[in-house]
Amino acid sequence: MSATQSPTAPPGWYPDPGGQRQWRAWNGRDWTELTRAFGEPRGAPRSLDTISALRQLCTVGVVAFFAGLGLLVSALAHWPGTAHPAPRWYAVTAADLAIALVLFATILYARAGISLGGHRALAVVPGINVLYVGALVAARVYGRHAAPRRLIGEVLLLVMFAVRADAEPWLAVAPALVAFEHAVSLRALIGRLVGPPGRAPSIAAELEATMAYEEWGPLGGLVGTWESGWDGLDVSYHNEDGKIEETVYREKIDFKPFGPVDNGEQHLYGLDYRMAAYRQGEDNPFHTEIGYWMWDAGAKQVMRCFMVPRASTLIAGATVEPDATTFRLEAVLGSNTYGILSNKYLDEVAKTTRFDVTITVGEDTFSYDETTVVEHQKWPTVIMHTDRNTLKLVSRGG
Repeated sequence: MSATQSPTAPPGWYPDPGGQRQWRAWNGRDWTELTRAFGEPRGAPRSLDTISALRQLCTVGVVAFFAGLGLLVSALAHWPGTAHPAPRWYAVTAADLAIALVLFATILYARAGISLGGHRALAVVPGINVLYVGALVAARVYGRHAAPRRLIGEVLLLVMFAVRADAEPWLAVAPALVAFEHAVSLRALIGRLVGPPGRAPSIAAELEATMAYEEWGPLGGLVGTWESGWDGLDVSYHNEDGKIEETVYREKIDFKPFGPVDNGEQHLYGLDYRMAAYRQGEDNPFHTEIGYWMWDAGAKQVMRCFMVPRASTLIAGATVEPDATTFRLEAVLGSNTYGILSNKYLDEVAKTTRFDVTITVGEDTFSYDETTVVEHQKWPTVIMHTDRNTLKLVSRGG
């Protein structure tokens, strides 16, 4: 993530600066705790609006409401005809200003309450919504058990102030205490939503976001070059020895993204892939594959179609969620969709009848465990040809 902060990127979803395979929400000033996996529907994160509403309430709304409340109580206590009247013009002006402040603050409290998922009717009633939103925030920060006690305490303080402020001026401290508590709670909740500080994304990060392979769904994490040590294990029938043996191997795979490819209303994003596996002590690969991995977001289908240089090809597939990091694909001989084809010789001598593979994609590792079922003329039972390996990411370049 670029450290350039001028100009700063607008609020929105960006690749996680921590390197995880996910989006993280940027609220225009800070990274938030809001995340979603690559491939999930992209939209404006609702909680960015919540953070904005809470910030505005904390910096302006709390002061406006409690200043307006104090001014209104003072104006009424010194209204013409009371024991300590003020000039009428002053009382009317003070009351008008107080009402304006309270109504303005009420709008900010209502916006915050609705953003927090509160009951709309309670969130918009002037006066009540101040206490209601304060309770919502307290419940988020201190727990639901603490909210009722705080609500009762606030009600008592404000009632004492409204009833006795003219006789006991020191009770002006009551709304100040409530205002202070609201501000502290709001700051705490904002801090939780914002999360730890981090470097801001630059405008260039928006371009980076578009290249984060979201459209490739669960295949996005495979983009790049992968290599393994001698961790691969192949268990298969060896013609030269006439028996089933194990082979340790190393491997290199390249996945290069392309797309979209449109088949009418079907839109596919794919990975062009090349793989080669090497036995110990040999410079030439003993197994290679070329083909494509495809993602159909509309049908939630992952497809892997490839060919090996034995004149054999297959296409395996399955329904997979867009944010899946582990999924299983399969192909069956005779299927019109996810099936297997071999040349005439292999079909007679070593017929492949089934193929399945389980894929697991991590932040910088990629593993597979696959089984190919073969009916071989030289073996009395079906052969479970298995391969498994874990590769590490060498470079993410697409």
